[in-house]
Amino acid sequence: MDLRVLKAFVLGLLFVCLLTLLGVYHVWRQSNLVELGTKLGEASTTLREVKKQNALLSGEYHTLRANPEIIRKAEEKLKMRRPSDREIFRMDGQTTDKKGEE
Repeated sequence: MDLRVLKAFVLGLLFVCLLTLLGVYHVWRQSNLVELGTKLGEASTTLREVKKQNALLSGEYHTLRANPEIIRKAEEKLKMRRPSDREIFRMDGQTTDKKGEE
C-alpha cells in the first residue's frame, strides 16, 4: 500500500508541476502579446504622424516649386538663374532628362 501511495503522490506532483509550467507559459505568452500590441500601436501612431507630415511637406514642396512669384523674385531681385542640365548633379542616381518640368 505504501508503494501505491508513493506512486500516486509522485504522479500528482508531476501533474501539478506540468499545470504550473503550462500556466507560466500561458502568462508569458499573453504578456508578450500585450507588449507586441503596445509596440504595434505606437508604430501605427508614428506612421500616421509621419504620413501626415509627409503630405504637408509634399504639398508645401509643390507649392514652392511651382510658385512663379518666387521664381520671378529670384531672377529679378537676386539675379539668380536656373541651372542647365549639365550643371545639375543628382546624388540619388536619377537622370535629369526631364526638360520643362518644374
